Amino acid sequence: MNLLNKTCNKISFLGNRFYKIYILFCLISFVASANLYAQKQPQNFNEYYAKALAEYRSSDYETCINTISNMPKIEKNQACFFILRGDAFYALKHYDKALNDYKDAQKYDKKSGLLQIAKIYSIEKKYAEAIDYLKLYFDTHNKLSLSDIKLDPAFSQLTETREWGKLMSGKHYNTIETELAEAQYLLKSGHISEALSLINVRIKKSKKYADAYIVRGDIFKKNKEYKQALKDYSKAIKLKGKKYSYHLKRANLYMQTGNYEKALSDYAECENLLPNEIKIKLYKAQAEYKAGLYEQAVSDLEIYHKYFKKTAEDFYLKGQISLAQNENLDALNFLNKSIKANPANHNYYKARATAYTRAEMHKRALNDLGMALDLHPDGETYYLRALVRLKTGDTKGACHDKKLAVHYKFYKAIDIIVNCTEE
Repeated sequence: MNLLNKTCNKISFLGNRFYKIYILFCLISFVASANLYAQKQPQNFNEYYAKALAEYRSSDYETCINTISNMPKIEKNQACFFILRGDAFYALKHYDKALNDYKDAQKYDKKSGLLQIAKIYSIEKKYAEAIDYLKLYFDTHNKLSLSDIKLDPAFSQLTETREWGKLMSGKHYNTIETELAEAQYLLKSGHISEALSLINVRIKKSKKYADAYIVRGDIFKKNKEYKQALKDYSKAIKLKGKKYSYHLKRANLYMQTGNYEKALSDYAECENLLPNEIKIKLYKAQAEYKAGLYEQAVSDLEIYHKYFKKTAEDFYLKGQISLAQNENLDALNFLNKSIKANPANHNYYKARATAYTRAEMHKRALNDLGMALDLHPDGETYYLRALVRLKTGDTKGACHDKKLAVHYKFYKAIDIIVNCTEE
């Protein structure tokens, strides 16, 4: 009996000890979870806006609305938040709620939301109110061209009314704005020479109008005259100073022409001008990968994916970075995900074939290259398949692919693949 009591007391003591340890463990876990949750939550104005904007850009309108609705009131008293939530409501066709947000935005910025309000009134066939807000909008700077407004589906019925005719009888755009809009319309319609002639005349008259150089740069870019396009974009930046859309245009063209360091410089300027535009992180990562700055590319992708869901292209970029760093297993993991997300992109199979080739999994590499050629036959892929076939001893198949590579004007195949006999 004495022994039994001692044993029971010992068990009770150990039980209390384990219970206390368990409670302590739970408290630590709770605090850690709370800290992790706090880290994931936006902490300031910029983070809230960046998160909501990313959700909107991803067409996740409900989440965007919830993010803004649940943020602290002290941060909510900004016109941009009401405009963004209004845009999300508008996308969901909740026009009454959108209208309320746009009008709340005007309490902080009288010029904000004017076009959006006009669109809602036009949809609701309240044409007099729509016209009133369009008049106010026409008096603002950086307004859309008249052709863009007329082509907006929200105004499709309004443009057929007498009220619209009266509105158009007034002069809401100056001569330069009208000519630039016409040049842009000609460019979109494929009338490149006419657009160029019109904008050249305008530039001769107004050599210091930055937007004219941007339009002409767009024309040169469309005509693949990249050197002239870059010259005009740079001229516009020199005239107007730092402007997000100008730097973005030049950065994208630098990327297209393989000048990755200059592209990165412009993307960095875009970040400074609009720090909440997280999409720039993806563009930077692409440029950093091309420039061989792999760690920076991974870092920018991590920030980007805090706000945007991963897509097939994102997995593909991570796969390319892994291949460049000779991390073949990681590359296969990412490229498998990219193909699963989008099995119709030939580049994904071609990249995975490279990883398989390095791992000496030649059969799988050949299968992937075959898939890539089924989706998009090109000289480089035939060339790559010829190299893999040589590794497997299939000289006849390699020679066949060599001929096809040359046929598709991938002339590198002539020098590297040798000892092929004529069939």
